[in-house]
Amino acid sequence: MNSATEIALKRQKTQSRVHALLAELTGDLRHYYEAVRYLPESAASKAALGCALARAGHLHSAREYLQIAVAEMPFDQQAARAYFQVLHDIGMRIQARCYAKDRKALQKAHPDLLPVEAWFADMERTGAELTSILIPCHNQWQYPEAGLQIAS
Repeated sequence: MNSATEIALKRQKTQSRVHALLAELTGDLRHYYEAVRYLPESAASKAALGCALARAGHLHSAREYLQIAVAEMPFDQQAARAYFQVLHDIGMRIQARCYAKDRKALQKAHPDLLPVEAWFADMERTGAELTSILIPCHNQWQYPEAGLQIAS
């Protein structure tokens, strides 16, 4: 890496960090956005922006940033909890439960890295585990649109 590239990269990281600190101090969403703009590969900045957007009531935008953040940093507890809550709050309850189930599986696989948390510890079934059972009413089933007939 040449010195000009290195200086530019350090400037980006510094500007992102300054905006992240200003965001924490002021709560101003513009600084959260600027932190991500200067360092778009930073999952931590995306998580912070997602959490700030959720606090400000911009839940759909928050979901986008938090989804990226938890995919890039699966052990970030605050981002994971916020993502679950945002999914729940925007009415994506099945997705929230599936995410909690995945989180519980991750915790079981890495108990030394991820403590058990109440929001996923006692998750009830999502309904995705249910199976449909078809019971014919007659001795045969007919599927005229597919040209099939199954006799029993």
